[in-house]
Amino acid sequence: MQIVYLNHSGFLIQTEDKKVIVLDYFGDSSAHNGYLHSLFDKDYKFYLLSSHHHHDHFDRAILDFPVDNKTYILSDDILSTNTLGKDELADNIHFIGKGGVFDDGSVVIKACGSTDAGVSFVINVNDRCIFHAGDLNNWHWTDESSVAEIRAAGMYFKRELGYVAGVTDHFDAVMFPVDPRMGSNFGLGALQLVQRVKVDTFIPMHYWNLKDKAMDFGRKELAPYVKRFVTIEGCGQIINLD
Repeated sequence: MQIVYLNHSGFLIQTEDKKVIVLDYFGDSSAHNGYLHSLFDKDYKFYLLSSHHHHDHFDRAILDFPVDNKTYILSDDILSTNTLGKDELADNIHFIGKGGVFDDGSVVIKACGSTDAGVSFVINVNDRCIFHAGDLNNWHWTDESSVAEIRAAGMYFKRELGYVAGVTDHFDAVMFPVDPRMGSNFGLGALQLVQRVKVDTFIPMHYWNLKDKAMDFGRKELAPYVKRFVTIEGCGQIINLD
């Protein structure tokens, strides 16, 4: 099994038995090497997930992917915010909120909460447990926010993190925001995650144009808590799960 970095918070999970799970596709993010598009004419089962309605997590382009065997699992806020209209609904589109489960006998997707919009995803496929956080994070701005605001953000995140830990205490791989735009202590949420649950492979995301700061933090602060911290080199990067 492998995870391919597409762009920003976008990834795909590819299995040996021809399943492809696309997560938070953002823009034509595989154009760098055409990896995702190269799978369209192959005999794969596609699962297309979006964690919430923000433009950098839900790209309407996924609705037009030219594959026949595809299923959409979308956060229910994509419907409630009219990001996707009711006239666009189809039998292969499933909406999910916190606590919801999609299970087709091949892939099990459990929706956990978020500290922003939508949900985060716990994905069980081929005896692997993988987490995509969406916009779940300890969103605090230490240099700008009041003590009360920072405390409230921390409590909110710990509550949602506790919910995730109640689903499982071990992930084979995690994709989680490491966003230096927050300023000082920007990696606190990621650090709290790896201290709460066992993580084999940590893959940073949502760092916008501040990749170097995010990677440096991960190598120094997160690496001691995980078996492997993945340094993102660029779009199309393949991460093998041993």
